[in-house]
Amino acid sequence: MRVFLCCFILLSIAFSATSVAVDLQQREITFREHPQALYDTLLNNTRYPLVINNIDDFKQAAKQINTSEEALKQDLISLARLTLEANVTHPEKYQQAQTLITQLQSIAVTNVDNAMIIMLNARYNARKNQQYKQAIIDFNTALKRISAETLTQAVLLKFILHEQLSSLNQMVYRPIPALSNLNRYREIAYQIRNDYFISLSESALGKYYGKNNDRAKSLQHYSEAFRIANRLKYSGLKAHAQLNLARTYRDLEQWKDALHHGHNALENFQKLGYLPYVAQALTAIAITYKGQNQWNKAIDYYLNAEQVNQQLGNEIALGINFHNLGEAYSQIGDVQAAIISLQKANDVFRAKQLNHYLVYNELLFAKVTLNERMWSVAVQHAEKALQLANEQSLHQQKIEALEYLAQAFKHLGDLENALSVYEQMKNFEEQNQSFDNNNDTSANLTVQKMKFELGLIKNQLDVETSLNNKNQIRLVVLSITTVLFFLAFIMVLKQQRKQQRRLHKVETRHLLDPTTGINGYFGLLEELKDESKQLTQRTLALVSINDSSNDDINLGATESNKRGAFIIDKLNHLLPMSSFVIRPGVIACYFDTCHHPDQILAATEQALASVTEHVAIPRFHEPLTQSNISIGHINLPLLNNPDILISPQLQFETVQFALAAANSIALPNSYVSLKTLNFAPAAIFSAPLYLNLKQALSRGIIRAESNQNLEKICWPMAKVSN
Repeated sequence: MRVFLCCFILLSIAFSATSVAVDLQQREITFREHPQALYDTLLNNTRYPLVINNIDDFKQAAKQINTSEEALKQDLISLARLTLEANVTHPEKYQQAQTLITQLQSIAVTNVDNAMIIMLNARYNARKNQQYKQAIIDFNTALKRISAETLTQAVLLKFILHEQLSSLNQMVYRPIPALSNLNRYREIAYQIRNDYFISLSESALGKYYGKNNDRAKSLQHYSEAFRIANRLKYSGLKAHAQLNLARTYRDLEQWKDALHHGHNALENFQKLGYLPYVAQALTAIAITYKGQNQWNKAIDYYLNAEQVNQQLGNEIALGINFHNLGEAYSQIGDVQAAIISLQKANDVFRAKQLNHYLVYNELLFAKVTLNERMWSVAVQHAEKALQLANEQSLHQQKIEALEYLAQAFKHLGDLENALSVYEQMKNFEEQNQSFDNNNDTSANLTVQKMKFELGLIKNQLDVETSLNNKNQIRLVVLSITTVLFFLAFIMVLKQQRKQQRRLHKVETRHLLDPTTGINGYFGLLEELKDESKQLTQRTLALVSINDSSNDDINLGATESNKRGAFIIDKLNHLLPMSSFVIRPGVIACYFDTCHHPDQILAATEQALASVTEHVAIPRFHEPLTQSNISIGHINLPLLNNPDILISPQLQFETVQFALAAANSIALPNSYVSLKTLNFAPAAIFSAPLYLNLKQALSRGIIRAESNQNLEKICWPMAKVSN
């Protein structure tokens, strides 16, 4: 298999070397699917090692191997990146990386070249020396260098940089920058319009949301990635999607599906020879068994993952695996094995200065030793965990470390230190009240538990000194506190009810159009949010009476409002619908059943005709007799898949798109109706919406109907900046 891949890649690269440009997108896909084969092929194709100290040496090397300078530069860049990949094995690959980076630096000319050098140096330091935070700074510097570049090579480099930045930010627990990088990563994938890259970006977002416990979004992105990967026939991409689905189903406690996808991913990674991902798949299966409390099976898979990581020399992965083994051994009562594994994990994390992993290992170490009544050892590890949590501002981990310390001191009989720890807990809570609202329930319960135990310890100390006096004071304080608390509770309850009444009034007014007092845009969005109707067939139409768009100015607010209300009353009388004023001359019509646009157009014409018959209000007979009516029309739901929900804002913007198309016809009484076909993907209803809808129409995913010639429509399309 390896020989076949090498031959195939060698032929494809030899063919492309005769041209000036290299197919960068296909090269990037090959880089990810067959890294070792591409690495071996490029070594042979470039006759590496080359002697390149300046541009003249570089030009001479290109002539010697009979290729273009641009093609050789791309080959050297790919080689440098491959030497820094875990999937690529070579005894001297880091030395090769240093040499290649130096050679590329000597021929760098453009902003893209210099940004690539910055990225390679940062990745080298991150892989070799674990300088993750500095790598984040360097990657951002590289992004700034090419922020204004629009060439294919620059766009792909931005794609790679955002991918690496998201991984590093998650590794050092910076979720907000990581999400920003992932969103940009996904935007570039859709900008490139390459399904392989889109699947990668969807998968990365799924992984992010999974780590942050947003399992619904995680499954949504992973499912989309798997759907795309299935049709692309790239084994590596499909295997990654299966591994991600296994993790998501595991988090959802759907064990059967998790094991199914996990074993499929493991089998595919083994066939491809992706040993780092073989280890990850083994770990994912082990954690699935852990979730079912099948600890012995979990240990078997952890041990298999350990063997693979030892073969690769992946020390960080080994450290994490030792941590997992320590937890598993402690659960089956093998304390000695648990302590040995946790100590091995500590050694790895300290050697690599991975404090963001070390804090969790020290916490687990403290917990295990506490359970085994090793109080002094527990104090040592809890104190180390507390120090690390303080250094990294990890509030939840600090609370956990303080809890372990307090328990250990208490069992050692060191009440003075125990009391000191509880006081620290109390002070920490008071100083960080702004964080309390964001802590999860378990953290709050822990704080309450600490308060309770603090009271018990104080009671014990007080009994030893002056029990009678303390009891009297406690009774007085308790009585006063109870009375004050009761009074405060009543006041807060009254204030809360008052605020609720005010809020209800504000929410009601918020749904109305501020000028006419009739249901407006926000009222329409509220109607579209009704979950009980999401699966029923409905209709949304946007009616534009073009001659009435300036009625509020031409007629004045009072007369304009009366005329608008009269038209809406007529429409409500003629059709079973809910009306909403969007702006002067534009009315949204929402039906609980399907209605054809011809019916809506006829009713609108009839309503306008009746305006001239109303003589009670002055000037009602003026310009509406020859009004030009345009209607945008859609049937809801836009997609037949009940698992995919499109936001009310996007539904409204879709019917706006149809109305804009109807307006562009420039003929009286025109409508445009949009219908989504059954196989339409959910991605078309995402930003930039107008661009996606225009492309969907051209590809036949969305069908348009009109009472006019469709060729006269000038479809609106948003401009997208790079």
